[in-house]
Amino acid sequence: MIFLITKKQLPFIATFLNLVCGVYSLVMIFSKNLNLAVFLILIGGIFDFFDGWLAYKSNSCTQLGKQLDSLADLVTFGIAPAFLYFQFSYSTSLLFKVSIITVYIFSTVFRLARFNSLTYENTKDYFYGLPVTIAGCASVSYFLSIIELEAYFAGLFTGLFLFLSSILMISNVRYPNSSFVISVIKRNLFIMFSFLILLFFLVIKVDLFEILSISFILY
Repeated sequence: MIFLITKKQLPFIATFLNLVCGVYSLVMIFSKNLNLAVFLILIGGIFDFFDGWLAYKSNSCTQLGKQLDSLADLVTFGIAPAFLYFQFSYSTSLLFKVSIITVYIFSTVFRLARFNSLTYENTKDYFYGLPVTIAGCASVSYFLSIIELEAYFAGLFTGLFLFLSSILMISNVRYPNSSFVISVIKRNLFIMFSFLILLFFLVIKVDLFEILSISFILY
């Protein structure tokens, strides 16, 4: 029997792949393969972008899809980065690490719950609080961008970065959503052209993970 994939199923597939990336990143973390764990979290971020975009384009935005997306995000961008930090910061005190990951996971859960409680009209152009996808991807990119620092300071700075991300997630600061950003770029091609030129020179001069961490921070 042949199973045909319809347009309305594509967002669910993207969400599932996001979750798979999160689960396997946890496996890599506990296997102490931190580079691959970071890579999987970043790939999960791509799938997370596409599940929302596909749901919008196929007119298949549902409460079930919204809840599944949030649960997948919790694993990939909440739990996985927290435990990555726990493994990464081996020279930092246990109390500090546990406090940081507790605050970070709580903030992730709160941010997702608040998003799920809002209507489309509330989030049409802006999100309230830093999106968990951005927080997770920024954090893991930052891990690798400072990995050459002395272990104690790398763990300390990364912990502070996670704490700052946590505060921004539960804040009322407005962040433009992807559809709003795309519409602005379409109206301002000069901005897009300038950004591509800047990105080109950054790629030549700067490490990839430094570029990613800077990009997420600027967002």
